[in-house]
Amino acid sequence: QPESDSITKRICNLGLELMGVDYVSIGIVVNNSYSTVDTSHDLAVFLDEQQFTFGDGPTYMARNAIAPILVENIRASDFQKTYPAFATTSKLTELGAIFAFPLSIGGAFIGVMTGYRKTPGPLDGDNFANALVLSSIATAELIKSGAGVSTDENQNVFSLEKFDNSSLQIAAGMVAEQLNCSVIEALVRIRALAFSEDSSVNAIAKKIVTKEISIELEMKGD
Repeated sequence: QPESDSITKRICNLGLELMGVDYVSIGIVVNNSYSTVDTSHDLAVFLDEQQFTFGDGPTYMARNAIAPILVENIRASDFQKTYPAFATTSKLTELGAIFAFPLSIGGAFIGVMTGYRKTPGPLDGDNFANALVLSSIATAELIKSGAGVSTDENQNVFSLEKFDNSSLQIAAGMVAEQLNCSVIEALVRIRALAFSEDSSVNAIAKKIVTKEISIELEMKGD
């Protein structure tokens, strides 16, 4: 990718491959008003803005959600019922799935990173974990930009080692995929295992990410 691209632009472009989607957008939300930061394609911006215009849609709902809003098939009747206003616009596109990841730190919601895919279907475990890492990086970048802190372009901002705090999010994504459960339930299971082994949550998360342990095996006695 061109060195002149912003960090958020590079995140959007990386998301195409790492998330397995066709378009990626990153936007900030202030008082329910959406403003695009970067995108891999203008169609993603149009779809984001349509959702905030209607006050309806996965990206709009993710603006203050505690977990990602994952829509595996926008052509399904459940999608039409849940997002009736945005469903009309979505029918005019060739899209099949939408994955919206809230960008937040603590209790403060900053924005949303959304992946759009032409074909229906869920994100696999690796795609989901990659999306969580990219959303963490995007959040950090938006915070630094808002604070006027410049980014050292020589720093490898995409090195996972520099984002140890992402381990828990990655592990939660992996566990959610393995057990076919929500990310929230996955987090509860990780915390329960940490408690039972008298270990820290982050230590358990790192072992899950490196596949030293498996929640599916460890929790099979539940």
